[in-house]
Amino acid sequence: MNRVISDSNLNMLIVPLSDPETESLEDYLEEKVVGKKWEEEFVCVVGASRFKGFSLISYGRYDQAKFSDQEKGELEKKIALYGREWLKENTDFHPLTH
Repeated sequence: MNRVISDSNLNMLIVPLSDPETESLEDYLEEKVVGKKWEEEFVCVVGASRFKGFSLISYGRYDQAKFSDQEKGELEKKIALYGREWLKENTDFHPLTH
């Protein structure tokens, strides 16, 4: 299935990550956030080398349906929680000091 980054996705700018780091974070978020919904929903992480100095997390649906405000809030919390967890375990970035 084709992953498309669009305005209907939940898009979040994050700290710059290398391409190997983006692949690792993407795999981690797919497991922790998407889980069993993988046939309907996806997460894509774009590295700083392709996104002008930042990295981007894009969480979307293959049918391009938009998320309700409640769904967005829940997803943002999950992505932030697991994203910070991954950052802490896999990089020198420490969210409390930056």
